[in-house]
Formats: sequence, structure tokens, C-alpha cells
Amino acid sequence: MINTKLHNILMEKDIEQKALSATIDTVLMRRILLKERLKNYGIVLLFIFFILFLLFILYYLYMKNLSPTYISVDDIKIEKIYQKKDTQTASKESKKKKQESKKMVPKNGIDYVKHNNFVFKRVWEDGILKKETKLAPTIKESRKIEKIPQFSNEKNDLINDK
Repeated sequence: MINTKLHNILMEKDIEQKALSATIDTVLMRRILLKERLKNYGIVLLFIFFILFLLFILYYLYMKNLSPTYISVDDIKIEKIYQKKDTQTASKESKKKKQESKKMVPKNGIDYVKHNNFVFKRVWEDGILKKETKLAPTIKESRKIEKIPQFSNEKNDLINDK
């Protein structure tokens, strides 16, 4: 009897050791399998990264060969500034030409101007004011006195001191 109990105890311990070694083996095998999978995934990711890097380099070289004059954002801003300056100088030149053309033609004829709440009739000959007559305080009254074809407010450069 004693031998059978001892035998059974030894058998149970043997079974427990085998079960423990089997669980340790399965854990080790899972770790090894996981390491291999991670290694394979890493290799695939490195391969994809390498291919994308090569494609990026090829694209950069291809675009550089297509456009030998590469324009940056700063160049575009500078170009717009020069365009603005060119248009401003062109507009200044056109204003100067208009002013010169106005200066070259002397004023001749009759002008009706409202100044200091009165309508004045001015007679010009060769750019010189020959005669100035005071008509009426309103345009309607001055039209009754004399037929006025046009009417304009006086400009600052046309004011003559009396």
C-alpha cells in the first residue's frame, strides 16, 4: 500500500512538472512566433519606406529637370511688387502727360463758375482772365439773366485774387 501511494504521488508530481514545462514551452513558442512576425512586418515596412523614398527622389529629380527655372514664393512676391511699381510709374507718367497737355492749351472762351454763393461769368483769352461778372446767387436766377450752357464748381487752381 505504501508503495502505491508513493507511486501515485510521484506520478502526480511528474504530471505537474510536464504540465509546467508544457506551459513554459508554449509561452516561449508564442514569443518566438511574435518576434518572427514583428521581424517580417519590419522588413515589409522598411521595404515600403525605401520604395517611397526612391519615388520621392525620382519625382524631385524629374520636376527639377522639367522646370530649370524654379520660382519660389518670395520671387513671386517680388515680381508682384515690381509689377505694382511699373503700373504706378505708368500711371504717374500718364498723369504728367495729361497735365502737360492741359498746360499747353491756353484757356479760351466763357466759363460759368459758382464761388462764394454767387455765379460768376468769366471770359478767358489765351489763358488770361479778361472779364469777370457777377450774375446771381442761384443757378436758376442766373439762367434767367443769361443763358448758361454749362456749369461747374470752381477748382482751387482757378481762384484768382481780386
